[in-house]
This record gives sequence, structure tokens and C-alpha cells, in this order.
Amino acid sequence: MSLEIMDFILADNRKQKKTVITPNTAEQNLFTAIGRGDIDLVKTLIQSGVNPQCLIEGWNPLTVACELNKEHILEFLIDLLQKEEEETRSLKEEKNICHTPFIDDHNGHGDTPLTCAARRGHINICEALLDANAFINETTSSVQQTPLLLAIENDHTELVEFLLLNGADVQIADNVNITPLYAAIKGQNVYMVDKLIQAGCDINIGSQDHVPIFLAARLGRLDIVKILSQAGCDINIANKYGVTPLYESVHKGHFPVSEYLVHKGCNKDKTDIYGVCPLHIASMAGDLETVKLLFTAGADLRLRTQQGLTALHLAMEMNRYQVVEYFLTKGANILKKPHSDNSLKSIASVFERKNIETVEVLLRYCPNLPLHHYPGLSDIFSENGKLLKLLFLSGIKTMPGVLTIPRLHPFYVQDKDLSQWLKDYQKNPSSLKSLCRTNIRRSLGNTLFTKYIELCYKVKYYVIAHPDDFVG
Repeated sequence: MSLEIMDFILADNRKQKKTVITPNTAEQNLFTAIGRGDIDLVKTLIQSGVNPQCLIEGWNPLTVACELNKEHILEFLIDLLQKEEEETRSLKEEKNICHTPFIDDHNGHGDTPLTCAARRGHINICEALLDANAFINETTSSVQQTPLLLAIENDHTELVEFLLLNGADVQIADNVNITPLYAAIKGQNVYMVDKLIQAGCDINIGSQDHVPIFLAARLGRLDIVKILSQAGCDINIANKYGVTPLYESVHKGHFPVSEYLVHKGCNKDKTDIYGVCPLHIASMAGDLETVKLLFTAGADLRLRTQQGLTALHLAMEMNRYQVVEYFLTKGANILKKPHSDNSLKSIASVFERKNIETVEVLLRYCPNLPLHHYPGLSDIFSENGKLLKLLFLSGIKTMPGVLTIPRLHPFYVQDKDLSQWLKDYQKNPSSLKSLCRTNIRRSLGNTLFTKYIELCYKVKYYVIAHPDDFVG
């Protein structure tokens, strides 16, 4: 047997268990002749009595000829098998024996001649088979894939066009309900997607779990999302987990897709089965650009997950300090509903996880920040002189309770410069600038900056004790 046929039959993707085939049988010589394209030897072997429908490792001569693109041998086999079929058809009909045309018969791997040719992209072979009345929508017996679906999965664009022109059904799905459109999107072939839509496929049916636009959003293919949207697909459709295309694009970080869906009016507040919405996802990921997009478009900051956490809580616990700062500047108050119910837990989590950047943001923007003896609180302040100084300059009302922590006493602070700073702070009166800052902060409380108050950056920096402002 030739090396080409040996490799073909024993290919890994056919999942054969045998690795050795006994050579020199007449059937194997027939397969070798097909592989070589030796039509004369093929005719000689069959005339000598070799069964033209014999099987080796699940393959018959017809499917081998289709897979290896041996058109002249295929034509010979079709003529031969058509004559044999005509001779036996009447006898089978008389005995009520179920008859499957040889041209659509499945080999040992569940493939028909047409599915073999479609997988390989052999247009000429497919044309010859259709001329011989092969059924264009006959599926594989294993995973129920049509020739069209196989051509799409293997990126044979010209063959897809050929099959569509010859009436291939654009809606037949495989055993897991993957449609041709879904397969084209998975392969990120925009041309095929457009052709299938023009052929009349259902744009809202994709697979057993997801619709086509969901997959396009997951892959970040804005061009395909636009095509589907313009074709009239449901942009708010959710899968069985409650996940929408917008949710998925936010989750995958595909901002252009998210922006397009938001501008098309996609539901920004649709939650999954766990109560998680796109704003929650963006906040946890620290995707400030998407957070701004959703919030500006009207996403509800009050929405809570099944655990009762808002987007602000999630950003705090994940140390997404830029998102936390953005929410606080837009009027979010961690001590008022809906945030207040779980604020102490989230604040405790911030200290326990040593989310230093988030601690700094909370100190600057929340004069009424409740500071209790949270796990990790003393570690953060005793190990970070910048935060400890900010704590004293912030004017937080609960600061006296913090001062009772032994590790924050000047005597126990190991950093000599910081220890001296604490001693000086306790001995010397605060500057007028510092006192004014404290009074302003305590008067405004946790609503230092809301969407209703616009301050120039110099005043803002002064009030929040920004590093760029002289702190004293």
C-alpha cells in the first residue's frame, strides 16, 4: 500500500486504533491504485473480482476517491455502482428491503462521498456527485453535519457558494445544534456570514447554548455584529444563563462591540441568573472606559448581585481603584443605600486584602469613612507612611478609634522618620490650611464630589489632599 493511502487511512483525525495493515491483499492493492490515480489498475482489480464496495479501516473505494480528489476514478466507480444498483433495486423492492442509494451510503466513519469531498473542498468532486443525484443535505451519521456545514468549518468559501447555488439547506444543524451561520461566525468568515444571510438563514438560531450575535460579540467581531444587527437580529436576546451579547462583549473586553450595542439601545441592566449585570462585570475587571460608557448611557449603579453587592462594592473588593474613584465622583455614597447594606463588609475586605490604592481613594473621597479594627488595617497604615499621613490629614471622624491601635503609636512604628512625624503631628497644632480642609470635608461628608458639583482641579486637589497639592 502506498505511503499516501497508509497516511490517509491511519490519520489521527480518523481515530483509528490499528497502526499496522497487512500488505498485499487485493483490496489494499485497490486502495493503493486509487491513491496513485491508476485507473487502469483499478479497473483490472475490480474485473478480477475485488469488491468495489469493500472496506478497509472503515473506508470504501468511493469515499477514498472523493477524499483524495481522484475524479476520473470516481466517475468510473459511479458508473459501475449505478449499474449494480439498477440490477439489485427491483429485487430489494420486491422483498421490501430498505434501499439506500450507494451515492449517499455512509462508510465506517459515518461519511458519505459528498461529505468527504466537502470536508476537503473538492468542488469538482462535489459537482460530479450531485450530477449523480447525491443528496446535497445528507448528513454524516456520527455528528449529523451536512456538506455545507463541513465546507464552512473548513473554510472552503468557493465550495460554500457552490453548495448554496445548488440548493443546500442553510438551516440544518448538527448534533449539538450548530447551524451553518454559527459555524461561519466561529470561523470569523464575514463573507460566508453575509452569503448565508442572503440565502435566508435564521439569524437568531446558532447553537444549543448561544445565538449568532452572542458568538460574534464574544469574539469581538464588530463587523459581524453590525451585519447581524442590520439584518434584524434580537440584540437583547439572552442565553439560558441570562447572558446577553452586551454582557459577553463587556466580559471579553471588546469595547467597540460594547459601544455599538449600547448605541443601538441594548438593555444595559439585564442581569444573568446570579444578578450580575454588564456594569458589575466592567467594574470587577477595572475596565474604566466601559464603566464610563455604561454609566453615561444610564446603567443603574443601584443594581445588586445575589450577594447584595453593587458595582461600587465589587470594584472596591477587586482593588479597581480608578473605578471606585469614578463612582465616588459621580455621587456614589458608600454609607447610603443601596451601597450601605454591604459597605462595612466591602471596606473590611479592602483592608484585609491590602488594596492599598483603594484605601487611598476612600481616604481622599470619604470623610465619613467608618474605620473600625478591620483585619489588616493596622498592617496597612503601619507599613505605608503615605497612607498613615493621609489618614491624619483626611479629617475622618472615626480616626480617634484608629489611634488606639498600639501598632500606630509613634513608639511602635518602626520607621524612624514616620515615628517622628507622628510625634510632631500630635505635639504641634494643625495648620490653618489643614483645619480648613478638615472642616470642608466634614461639612460635605461623603458627597464631596457629585455629578451636581463641578470644581476646578485646584480646589478639588486641595479638598482631597491630592499629592499634587501642598499637604500641610
